[in-house]
Amino acid sequence: RFFAIALFVFLLAAPGAVKYNGLFWHPDALAILFVVLTLFFLERDRFRFGHNWVFAAIACGIASAIRLLGFFCVLAVAYVLLYAWLARKAPLRKVFAAGLVFLLVMGAVILIASPYLLMPSARARFGEILAEKQHEMKFGYGDPDPENIYRTGWGVWLPFLELHYGHRVLLVFTALGLLFTSLRGANRQAHRLIGLWVIPSLGYLVYFVAVKSFQYILVVLMPMYVGALSLPFIAGGERYPKPLAFLAHPQADRALAWLVAALTLAQTWFNIGLLPKQ
Repeated sequence: RFFAIALFVFLLAAPGAVKYNGLFWHPDALAILFVVLTLFFLERDRFRFGHNWVFAAIACGIASAIRLLGFFCVLAVAYVLLYAWLARKAPLRKVFAAGLVFLLVMGAVILIASPYLLMPSARARFGEILAEKQHEMKFGYGDPDPENIYRTGWGVWLPFLELHYGHRVLLVFTALGLLFTSLRGANRQAHRLIGLWVIPSLGYLVYFVAVKSFQYILVVLMPMYVGALSLPFIAGGERYPKPLAFLAHPQADRALAWLVAALTLAQTWFNIGLLPKQ
């Protein structure tokens, strides 16, 4: 509960989140919801391929129909299937059947949510609009660009991320936190799924999208922050490699909790100072 509250308070002060919530009306909010639900049901299924697996496919289909964001869950879904087979959680035949069920349910949901795709003329028009929007995302809207921001790569995206969501120190700490919580701790499977969502979606934005909109990155950073906030839970175990041996100390979890709290409070204070400029 504490970390859920901390994340909520942090987002209340993040300029991009405030701007999105108060000044913008966009289907990205629903897309974020169904992406998170997809990851939630994938983790809750725990490699059983039961009703939660079907719920994940439904949520992924809705996210794809709204904003195509569901397709960035491909690595997370593939990981669940591959892990279930390699870890002998399920036989290969069941894994193959589960993958087929996911695709069929997801495809059916997309068609139900977008029935116009059944019409050849509508599909052709959809393809034209998609190609047009992809060109805009890659090269910009064709408007004057005095600041030269219609470019891709970390060099142009990082200042934008810092302005709307967090200083680069916090962003690096968050990425490392997600990495460590994916390797250690009771919730590592959930964090692995989050990481496998973050990698393709963030990679696509940074390297293929030249248009800078504050809501685009929100759908990536909201799940990503969870990794850093959960960092204290990786401490207190046994058998750490030498560089991480300090995590076995009885007070390591408390020290990490204070570190997370300090960084979050510092960034929140910094964000509050940015809000009047947004």
